[in-house]
Amino acid sequence: MIDISFRSQHATSLTVILLLATSQVLTAADDATIAQPAALTLAAPDAGWANSGRAGVFFSNVATSSSSTESRDSAIANANGSEAWLLAWDDALLWRGTNKSSDQNLRLRYGRIRVEGDAWTDNNDEIHYDGVFRRDLVKPSFIYGAWGLDTVFRSSVTNKALDPITAQISAGFGQLYHALLLQGDPARKDAGQDRLEWRLGVRAQKRWSGEDLPQQDRIEVGPEAFLRYDRPVDEKLRWYLQYQLFTEFTDLEHLSQLVTAGLTAAVARYVSADISFRAYREQLPKDLPEGTPGYDQWAEREDALIGLTYTY
Repeated sequence: MIDISFRSQHATSLTVILLLATSQVLTAADDATIAQPAALTLAAPDAGWANSGRAGVFFSNVATSSSSTESRDSAIANANGSEAWLLAWDDALLWRGTNKSSDQNLRLRYGRIRVEGDAWTDNNDEIHYDGVFRRDLVKPSFIYGAWGLDTVFRSSVTNKALDPITAQISAGFGQLYHALLLQGDPARKDAGQDRLEWRLGVRAQKRWSGEDLPQQDRIEVGPEAFLRYDRPVDEKLRWYLQYQLFTEFTDLEHLSQLVTAGLTAAVARYVSADISFRAYREQLPKDLPEGTPGYDQWAEREDALIGLTYTY
């Protein structure tokens, strides 16, 4: 039995208990903040197109009494009444040919939170789209072209919709391995069979923002690296780990690193539980002064949730 608890800047009352045995059982209590589900992973078709997605709604509530701040129990004394909700949608579109393949992924998140005495504020806000086209050389090797876009529904800084927007394209070389460590069960397609993919190439990206940022005055071009490992344990439980790196040819010390990981478990037909992790670090660009906030430090977020979902 593994007891995994996450505490945010608001009061948190969520504890997720994972029982990873013959029948994976997962239960969870409420959290004062809504977390973001792990990325959707879709089993690839043998040939042609395959589409899958998941839509979910999540709500949490923490209630306290008027005398709770005077309680001798610290967990109650430190709590604040709160409400939070999150809408989430993941969609994956895959295509497989004789010696070509393509993956496209869409991820939407929007959620709000209200702590007692305060107004509703955005707590989750994300629009992410990415795609990749691969052409096989000699398996497992391939050349690729990739593209992507990241933005939010509304900026917390400028209060403008879709601000900022970052778009990117890239090309390079990579390798894709199936059943690298785990062979899986032949009777159940993709169950237990792991997947490892790495890419190394050149990326060009452009940023548009209502803020006065030096990056939006130019197109950033430089080397990129991508590594992802997927492990579907069975039809109801899967996890992944992903690492991305990018820097500029004109400023190699301006290094950006993103680490994401997630575990998804189907508790029931319309109920799923997710644990996710996200960490980001960006080195200070040479055209910004020392001490500029937000650079040269790791920022992490760990989330856990359970909610109503519909999978198609």
